[in-house]
Amino acid sequence: MTIEGENKPESTQKEISSLCKWDFSNIETQSTGENKELSSDANRRFREWSYEDFSVWYGHFRLVQVAQLSVRTDDPLLLLSLSIHNQAYCSCSCNPAPFVQMHTQHYGFVLLPAGTLHINWPVKEETEHLCLAFSLPFLQNYLPLNHPIVEALQEMTMETEPVSFQQQQPLTSEMLTILYDLLHPPLTSYRHSLWLKGKVLELLALQLEQAETNDLAASAVSVPETDVQKMHLAREYLVENLEKPLSLKDLSHQVGTNEYNLKRCFKEVFGMTVFGYLHHFRMEAARKELMKKESKIAEVAQKMGYKHATHFTAAFKKHFGYLPHKIRVNGLL
Repeated sequence: MTIEGENKPESTQKEISSLCKWDFSNIETQSTGENKELSSDANRRFREWSYEDFSVWYGHFRLVQVAQLSVRTDDPLLLLSLSIHNQAYCSCSCNPAPFVQMHTQHYGFVLLPAGTLHINWPVKEETEHLCLAFSLPFLQNYLPLNHPIVEALQEMTMETEPVSFQQQQPLTSEMLTILYDLLHPPLTSYRHSLWLKGKVLELLALQLEQAETNDLAASAVSVPETDVQKMHLAREYLVENLEKPLSLKDLSHQVGTNEYNLKRCFKEVFGMTVFGYLHHFRMEAARKELMKKESKIAEVAQKMGYKHATHFTAAFKKHFGYLPHKIRVNGLL
């Protein structure tokens, strides 16, 4: 996929390989009055960096009609799919039915044989998604040869269908910080590829650690599907009412469960406590608000449920390591 006007480093363009091809052509997207980033800079709505052994695709958009991202590869690869905003559905050419549904603020690993994978999103909803593709030789350089991902890719054939590897995991603030850095590279020329590869490895290491740790914990505790649905309802209520004070009792009543079950199941599903997730989401939402040129710290603090801007500033500094006014205005994440 080529994006007209994209200011890619020259070395990046020369190193584009056939690891995989990202096809997001013949689609229609629309700008939105609610989010100026979607219409202010078309070049920032889609980005792609391709190298010999790994590739990165990013999109921030709102679909007008049904469309999909197609990932084509001639060799087995690991696809890391990160749903930053909005749900996503993965399917393959041999079977149009989705084999995995990605929840917002979650990521998942997909083992992709030679062939094509399709990623779809709901139309008319703000969507932000990032994909990382890794070749088998790349993974063999950094993972143990007996790692389940390496062994699974080695066993894949042309007849193998794509599979979801391990359960979905929630994006953490550390991961979102790395994603922000990926989209705002400070270096150019050959230095950009070195820097980008370092960030990609850092992100992959964090996510493998989280996925493997949480999978061990999940083996001991199972959450019924009805409770999983209630936890997603609880999350939706949290993020839609950031400015309101909330108690566990109120939230449990909203979704039809009790406080004990809410605390236990929410942590199992999202990997953090209710208020931990709420704090994390508030900080990320605040960072996006602060990137708007007209934003004011006091107003953002109020939107996030803080009565005093000083308390918000202290929380923001503790979470990200820098003060709110240090936010750069030229980004999406």
